[in-house]
Amino acid sequence: MSSGTAVAIGGLGVKTLFILRHAKSSWDEVSLPDFDRPLNGRGRRAAPVMGKYLKKQYGTPELIQCSTAARAEETLQRLLPALGGKPVLTQEPRLYLAKKNTVLSVLNRVKGDPQSVLMIGHSPGIERFAADLIGEGDEKTRRLLASKYPTAALTVVTLDVDKWKQVAFGGGRLIDFIRPRDIDPDL
Repeated sequence: MSSGTAVAIGGLGVKTLFILRHAKSSWDEVSLPDFDRPLNGRGRRAAPVMGKYLKKQYGTPELIQCSTAARAEETLQRLLPALGGKPVLTQEPRLYLAKKNTVLSVLNRVKGDPQSVLMIGHSPGIERFAADLIGEGDEKTRRLLASKYPTAALTVVTLDVDKWKQVAFGGGRLIDFIRPRDIDPDL
């Protein structure tokens, strides 16, 4: 459910963070370790839809940090053609099943000074991180985000900081929360 506000990526003293839960994974092979599970058909369709939405509404993130789990990496590979541009890609093993404090720690350690970062991670840590990061924004959308963060859902948050190491829980402003089915009812 989009809050209806589009923002330009970046700006002096403002960072933009995109938080994406990986797309829907497959449980077809029950003996496959959790880390190695690929996307299912719905997940393979949803990832590029979310990439197109992100590109159209906000542009291409400068940096993408992605969990090293197969389903997260496959989500990223299906997003990239839609995103275009040349974002810096970082495989981040600490994002695999990370708790919210670990997700924040990963973000706080971003090197350089990208204005925008996309993080691709897992439930429940990525959704708890998103919910706790937000201090301002549309209350109805905040409640929706906190109640259910489905696969391939995207949160857009702006942060009034100069450096990523300054980001803290409660410091973000919710700009958008969009689920694949908000864009395509078949997803």
